[in-house]
Amino acid sequence: FPSAAKHSCMDSRAVAWASPGGEVSLSADTAPHATLAVSTYADRSLREERVALNRAEARVTALARERQQALEASASAGHAAREMEERLDQLWREERETQPAASLAAEREALAARLGEANAACDSARLEAERLAIELSRASAELEPLLPRQEEDARLYEAAAQSRIQREKLGSQREVAARDAAQATEEAAAAERAERAERQLIAARDAHVKAARRANESHRRIREKVEELREEQAQRTARRAEAVLQLKASTAEAAAAARGASERRAEALARREEKRAAEKVEILEKGGNPYRVFRERDEAARAAADRAKVEARLAANCEEMHARLGKQRAAEAQQQRRVEREREAAERAALEMTSVGSQVKSESYMRRVTKTGATLLDPTSRWPRIEPSQHVTMKDWKFGLGLGKDGDILDMMADKYPNTAASSRAEAAARAAALPEPVAARSILADPVASLTLSPLKSASARALAEEARERGEPADEVVEPELPGLWDDGVPAPPGPPSPLKGATLSVLEKRYMAAARQRQRDNVVVEQTVCGKTWRGPAFVPSEPVLEFLDFEAGETYVKTFALTNVSNSFNSFRPAAFPPEVASFFLLEHQPPGRMVAGRSVSLKLTFTPKLGEDIDTVLLLLTHTGPMSVPIRCAPKKLAVLLQTSALHFGTVVLGESASLTLEVKNSGALGTAFAVSLQRGAGDAADEAGKAVFEAGSGGTITLAPRSKATVSLRFTPAAAGSASALLRLDFGGDWRAEHVELSGSGAQVPIYLPRPMIDLRTCLVGALYRDELRVCNRSAVAQQVALRVPPSLEGCLEFSPVTALVQAHGSVGVQLKFTVLDTLRESCAKHLVEEDTIAFPIRLTVRGQAAPVRFTLRATLTTSELLICGADGETMLHILDFGDVPVTARRQLPISLHNPSSLPQRFGFSSTEPEVLQVQPGDGLGTILPGETLQRSVLFSPSADTRFSLSLECRTSHNRKYSFRCVGRGLITPA
Repeated sequence: FPSAAKHSCMDSRAVAWASPGGEVSLSADTAPHATLAVSTYADRSLREERVALNRAEARVTALARERQQALEASASAGHAAREMEERLDQLWREERETQPAASLAAEREALAARLGEANAACDSARLEAERLAIELSRASAELEPLLPRQEEDARLYEAAAQSRIQREKLGSQREVAARDAAQATEEAAAAERAERAERQLIAARDAHVKAARRANESHRRIREKVEELREEQAQRTARRAEAVLQLKASTAEAAAAARGASERRAEALARREEKRAAEKVEILEKGGNPYRVFRERDEAARAAADRAKVEARLAANCEEMHARLGKQRAAEAQQQRRVEREREAAERAALEMTSVGSQVKSESYMRRVTKTGATLLDPTSRWPRIEPSQHVTMKDWKFGLGLGKDGDILDMMADKYPNTAASSRAEAAARAAALPEPVAARSILADPVASLTLSPLKSASARALAEEARERGEPADEVVEPELPGLWDDGVPAPPGPPSPLKGATLSVLEKRYMAAARQRQRDNVVVEQTVCGKTWRGPAFVPSEPVLEFLDFEAGETYVKTFALTNVSNSFNSFRPAAFPPEVASFFLLEHQPPGRMVAGRSVSLKLTFTPKLGEDIDTVLLLLTHTGPMSVPIRCAPKKLAVLLQTSALHFGTVVLGESASLTLEVKNSGALGTAFAVSLQRGAGDAADEAGKAVFEAGSGGTITLAPRSKATVSLRFTPAAAGSASALLRLDFGGDWRAEHVELSGSGAQVPIYLPRPMIDLRTCLVGALYRDELRVCNRSAVAQQVALRVPPSLEGCLEFSPVTALVQAHGSVGVQLKFTVLDTLRESCAKHLVEEDTIAFPIRLTVRGQAAPVRFTLRATLTTSELLICGADGETMLHILDFGDVPVTARRQLPISLHNPSSLPQRFGFSSTEPEVLQVQPGDGLGTILPGETLQRSVLFSPSADTRFSLSLECRTSHNRKYSFRCVGRGLITPA
């Protein structure tokens, strides 16, 4: 109903009434709006009519929509019913053609039920559509009386339409103006954005150029730095190699020198033994004791050596004393000069405090800095101007550049530095020669030790010691001088002592009291505390030249003598008195010495101890000395010739050793006795997880057989621990000594640990690989240790160009893993280069090793692959000749000719193939339209069909492609003929 909709749309807006003269007038019941529209809703009668009209139009529209939906539902239900009927007919036909089946019958029954439901739904929808059509006709009939039919209504509608047109025109003009303004604004903004973008692009290009320049410069500097580092590394390596070679040469030279010295010493010892053997025979023939003669000779030689050492020490002491005295006198002279300088400085300071002193200081300064030495430059004040450079010597800018020729400046510098002026200025040599030489230099060059001359000896004791030294042929210690004069000095009277009581006389009570007091004082004075300058001495007052007096390897019945010295190391005078030996050893020892009396600090006295053993047993005793500051003792140790074996330890632990590695330890066997022996080393059965069945393969002794242990020497036994499995292991090392010495046992223990780096997949099997193809796999490297490990993967020479690792060096973190990419390219030459690694026909198993830094046992894995070709053999009809061209000859246009070909797959993998031609309508491959799959080792027959389409000669290309990315092409030639009708 378009007319009703149109009038409804018009009536829903403003309504204006036009007068007969054409003017638009508003009724009294109408109400104008702000938009200049005229509303008819102010008139109640008009409003009711419009409401009724709108309701009728809405009802008509709703009924039309519902009727359309009902028609669509009916059509959909009819379509579904027809499909079900077709399916039911198909089931009937299948059931008639084949034997009846329960499944077909059940499906047919269900489909028949559904068909009935669909037909019922279709009928219901059709009835509903007819009902809605009837209601629609009724509503349309009700709507028709409400439509405006008078001419006044038409004019009113026309006037309202014109008013609306004017308003819409004004609104559209405003919209066009606003759109034009917005477009102009947008174009201006777009131009500004384009300009800004152009500026940014130019700035970006400039920045890119600058960044590229900076990057190139940075890369250049980095390359230069890398080259410098490489050069430094090469130089460092060369220096290190040269140093190692020099060290090796010097070590070899030192070893050769030591070996030569040892040989010469051995030869001298052998000659000495030969000479002594001959002399021993002569002495025995004469009835003498050769051992005593040899011992006396050795003692005399040792005494001469000791005397030479003492003389050298005495000479060194004299030199040291002279040097010390010289330093002391120099220090005293320096101290005296310092005191003199301080006194003069104090006098000058006191003088400067006065006006006279200040004047003298000013005049001295003027004389020193002026050229003429005047104290006043202008006494009368008549000079208009004073130039300092004319009266004072000053260094100008030429000084130091070799341009200065001013004699005043040269004289000033020569006076300031007299020692360097003579050598630095060749032009002033005559003037420098006239300068006085420094007194200090002359005195030092003349006699540097003239002030160290010693005065002659004045003490009688010092003269006596010097005379005694000259008689023995020893150098005299000329600086020895006692601190106090002794009784043996000339002109010193002996101090008077108390009168001794008469022997046998009876003492009175007073004398007895005095005697007891004297004894108590004597006992109190036996040991006194020595304090000098507030420093109290603590400890032994005398130090022996040998800390322990040893008589080793003695024989019962022989006599042995040892001479040693005691030195007073206390702060002042001291004395000593030997005490008696213990009763059990008193008959073995005899001490002889000259009592020195009170000894000054630093003085030494010689003592001789004679040892005469009666039994061959160890003796450990002491020599007791009573000194003024307390008793002290000197240890004495005597040991006969015997065997004394001492092991370094009773248990050796090798710690944790990684499988594939070994740990070495040495066992030191020491013989402190004078008798030698030999011992044998044996390993008993081991135990533990890391030990094998025998246990001895885990622990090994380096030296087999019998080991000789010389007197007072050491022998080492090398032991090695090589774990066979992870876990602990232990063994017992037995040392069997000759003679009466017992067998010694040492416990050996250790533990084996798994290698830190391992591979979860010890074999990488790539299965069947095509020649010329690339295969990838991942090699997972794991680390079971608590520290990071570095792993290096190297390609074997036989697989160069075929195998590649990425990365070649990997750092495996603690308790972590890392994946290494493996790329394997199968080349034609792989069979020849890996011929020794062929385990089967065309199957290689190549062992590859991973190197781990700090791990002796390498990690290995096996790369396994079966090699096969990717070729497809296309032969002619005979099946042997490779196909290159197919000649079909002359073929009529209306006919077809076919030629057979054979396909053979020599690969171990199946292949898919397909033939294609430049003109498929002329050249075809059948069956299968040239497509198919060929199994390994299979041969298929195919036919190539030639169907010419024109009377011309054909030369076509037939191409075969395989799934192994191989392509084969050959030519097919033939001629088409048009036969006469």
